[in-house]
Amino acid sequence: MQILTNKNALLTFGIIDLIRGFLHTVNVEYASEEIAGLVNENMDKETKNNIYMIMNAFGTSNLQTGVFKLLIALKKVKIEKQIFLLQFILFLFNNFIIHSKKIDYTAKLPGKKFMSIYSILSLLLYFKPEEITSIEKNLLPETNYN
Repeated sequence: MQILTNKNALLTFGIIDLIRGFLHTVNVEYASEEIAGLVNENMDKETKNNIYMIMNAFGTSNLQTGVFKLLIALKKVKIEKQIFLLQFILFLFNNFIIHSKKIDYTAKLPGKKFMSIYSILSLLLYFKPEEITSIEKNLLPETNYN
């Protein structure tokens, strides 16, 4: 039996990504202070919360890639639609963790609006990808390259 296969590598890295995602979201304070060493007792609360916010965002991304790697390795589902649903669920999870841990960040985060729209579109694509595509075709003018 061959141990080092693409499937086993994807399973291993998927599990590692899930562990990292858990640490960066649910255990964001511990990971930021004890593992990454980004936060210390000399920092003000505002700086700490901004770091927690960024760590949480990375954690959500780790959870997403971990699940995708596991799904691909196990080949249990056609993942196109599930990718869109998972993106939306993880966006909600990220916001839940931030609010439940009372991370009051002050960073401007100019991409926050974009990510909100991105997540809503992900949910819409899960339910009705054909309708989103037709809306896109109606909104974007046809380009004639001749």
